[in-house]
Amino acid sequence: MAEKLNWSSLPNIPRAMVEFALQNPAVMGLLGGDYRSRTVRRAALERRRKFAIPPGLGHILREGYIDVGITPEIEANLAALEQPGALAIVTGQQAGLFGGPLFTFYKALTTIMLAQQLSAETSAPVVPLFWMETADADFGEVNRAALPPVDDVPRRLVYTPDDMVSGKSVCLHTLRPEITGLISRLREWLAELPYSRDYIAVLERAYKPGRRMTEAFREIMTKFFGSLGLITLDARHPALVARAAPFWEAALERPLKLNQAFAASSRQLTELRLPWQVQLRDDALPVMHIAMDGIRRRLLGEQNNWRIGKDGPPFDDVELKRLAREENAALTPSALLRPLLQDFLLPTWIYVGGPAEIAYQAQIGLAYDLLNIPRPLVAPRLTATLIEHPTRRWLERQGWTVGEALGGRELLLRKRGSSEALSELFDNGTSHFEGWVKRIAQAAEDADIELGLELDQAGRKINYQWNKLKAMALNKIARRDKTRVEHTDKLTARLLPDGVLQERHDSAVYYVAAYGPGFMNALMVEADAMTPQHLVIDLGE
Repeated sequence: MAEKLNWSSLPNIPRAMVEFALQNPAVMGLLGGDYRSRTVRRAALERRRKFAIPPGLGHILREGYIDVGITPEIEANLAALEQPGALAIVTGQQAGLFGGPLFTFYKALTTIMLAQQLSAETSAPVVPLFWMETADADFGEVNRAALPPVDDVPRRLVYTPDDMVSGKSVCLHTLRPEITGLISRLREWLAELPYSRDYIAVLERAYKPGRRMTEAFREIMTKFFGSLGLITLDARHPALVARAAPFWEAALERPLKLNQAFAASSRQLTELRLPWQVQLRDDALPVMHIAMDGIRRRLLGEQNNWRIGKDGPPFDDVELKRLAREENAALTPSALLRPLLQDFLLPTWIYVGGPAEIAYQAQIGLAYDLLNIPRPLVAPRLTATLIEHPTRRWLERQGWTVGEALGGRELLLRKRGSSEALSELFDNGTSHFEGWVKRIAQAAEDADIELGLELDQAGRKINYQWNKLKAMALNKIARRDKTRVEHTDKLTARLLPDGVLQERHDSAVYYVAAYGPGFMNALMVEADAMTPQHLVIDLGE
C-alpha cells in the first residue's frame, strides 16, 4: 500500500494549497466550496445547468481528431457531450514535448477518475476533458523532456528548432527536422525497457517533421488515455474561437472592472495572510493578442489609452470594444482569465489543477460574478513520488524515509550522530535569533519608533552568514562520509531532480515504457481523488 505524505511536508507547495487540503473554511470559500462535499457538488451542478452552452460541442471537438484516431471510448464521450445537461470534469496543460512531465499524466488520470466516480451522482453523462493550452508562447516550458539519471548522469532532451522565435505561440509551431535526433536519443535510452517498443513507435509516428507540435501531443495523450475516454481539445480550434466571441465582448466591455475583480479576490487572500500566486498589474489587462506572425503580446495601458505590447499604437475604449467584437480570434487569455474562458465554453463541473493553479484560482472568484459565468469547483490533481528498486535500496541502506529525502540533501546528511546534533544547534540558534528579532520589534513598537526595515535588512544578512556557516559545517561532515554523500546525491537526483519534485521533471514516457499497463494500474489502485495527499508508490512491488 502506498505511503501517504501531507502537502505541508513537500517542498515549494503554495500555502493556499496546503490550507485547501486541510479544509480551511476560509480558503474553501475563495475556491467556490469544498469539492469533497456531496452537498457542495450538487449546488455546483445546479449552477452549471442554468448556464446553457450552444449545442454541437461534441461535433467541434471531434473535428480536432482528423489527424488522430478516435477510440470507441472517446467517440462515446463526444456523443455524450451532445446530451442535455452533460457535465465535464476538466483539466489542462501546455502541449509538452513527448507528452510532458509526469504531472501532466497525473492531471489527466485524476480527471478520468473523478468523471468515473461522480457519474453516479447525476443522470446526465460526466465527461473527462483535457484543455491543451496551445496559445502559450513560453517555448521553454514545452520543448524539453527528462528521464531519471543513470549512474548519476542526467538524461535531458531539449528541442531547439532553427526557426524558434521568442514570444511565438506554440499553436503555430510545425515540427522541424531537429525532432528526429531527439527521437533517436530517446529510442536509445528506452531500448532496454520491457514495454519500449510500442511507445517508441507511437512517438515516431506522432513527432514527425512537418506536423504541428500540438497534434503530436494529442496523439500521445490518446495513446495513454484514449481507452479511458479522455477527450483532448485544442483551445485554438477555429470553431471554439468563434464561440468565444461573446466572452471577449463581455470581458472588454468594462476592462477595468475585470482587473478590479481580480484585485478584490486577491485582497481576500491577503486578509488570510496568504501570498498571491500571480502578481497583478495595474498597467495591463489579463488579455493577450496573437498577431499574424504568431507573436503573442499583452494588452497594456489604462482607460482610453490601450496598446498591444509595449510598442503598439495607442487606442481608446471604443477601439478596444471593436477589437473584442471584430478581432476576437486574435485574443487569448492570461493565466488568471483562462479558467473563465474555459468555463464559458465547456460544461465544467469540477476543474482539476496542480498546487499552483489552485493557489491562483483563489484570486479569481469575483470575476466569475462579473461575467455571469457559473464557477465550477476545484480539485487537486494526484501527486506522487515513484520509487524504483535502486531508490528503495539506497533508502534502506541508510535508514532514510522518502519524507526525509524530499526534505532535501541537508536533512539526509544530518541524520546520523554528531551531524544531527550539530544541525540541531544551528536550528536552535536560528529559532532563538528569530525570537529576539520579534522581541526587539515589539519593544520598538512600544517605544513608538520604526525599526522594521532595519531589522529586516540586518536579519537577512545574519541569516545569510548563519546558513552559510551551517552549510559549511554540514559539508565538512559530508566529506567525512563519502558513501552517505553518494547515496544522498543519487536519491536527490531521483526524487528531487534539479531541486523540484520528480513529477515536475521526469517524462511519463519513461515510466510507461518501463512498467507498461502496470504503471497506470498502480496509480489508479492507490489514488483517491477525494483525499488530496502525496502518494509514495513503490513500483518494485
